[in-house]
Amino acid sequence: SGDHDIKGRLKLLPRVDNMKSLGLSLIEKYNGKPALLTKSGSLHRGDDYIEIGMNTFRFGYLTKKGVSSILNRIKDFEFHAAFTLEGRTDAELPEQTLCAIRIQGLDLEKIASEKELPPP
Repeated sequence: SGDHDIKGRLKLLPRVDNMKSLGLSLIEKYNGKPALLTKSGSLHRGDDYIEIGMNTFRFGYLTKKGVSSILNRIKDFEFHAAFTLEGRTDAELPEQTLCAIRIQGLDLEKIASEKELPPP
């Protein structure tokens, strides 16, 4: 809808359940930490759905570097995430989940090859 107040409050809560077994201890302290999507997030409302997008090109340098270093290992992740709107007043708390996802075995290279796209 173009509502920048809502877009600036979109919060992602990601978590990788098997971080230790993947040997990703360097980024383990960020696991499960919420992040506001602000400029990188987009919302589109349809008749009976809301589409949430993330433009990773708008992430900061260190975040992009971290994401690119683990991109080829995403298929091994036991990943789940939720989206919420940041509560800014007592009346808006507690925050409520808008949607939640669980992803396991997401092979981006296989998907890219099937769609004839360059691998990530």
